[in-house]
Amino acid sequence: MADGKVGAPRGNQNAAEGKKWKAAILRALDTRSKAEGREILDELANTLINQALAGEQWALREFGERMDGKSVQHTENKHEHKVEHVSDDQARQMAEALIDSARAGAGIRS
Repeated sequence: MADGKVGAPRGNQNAAEGKKWKAAILRALDTRSKAEGREILDELANTLINQALAGEQWALREFGERMDGKSVQHTENKHEHKVEHVSDDQARQMAEALIDSARAGAGIRS
């Protein structure tokens, strides 16, 4: 984000909207299951399995993700990081400078 903050803005309702959508789908499944006297969700699961068995790639992927979770994408970092060695005195001075800077930013006087 432009102001350096990460994530959704305060008060973001995306998760709540997702829960409303899930609740609506569950209600519709329940209503239809009762009206038709059969478990619609079970039929959807059977359809997914049948499509996976028929070799449909989307169904195989969905089945795998539902059973094992989504796979993690691995990335490789080829950057070399050079470590600068500093003496204890240099490290102490850097730490003190950081603390002083943090205090100044927070309006704390030492």
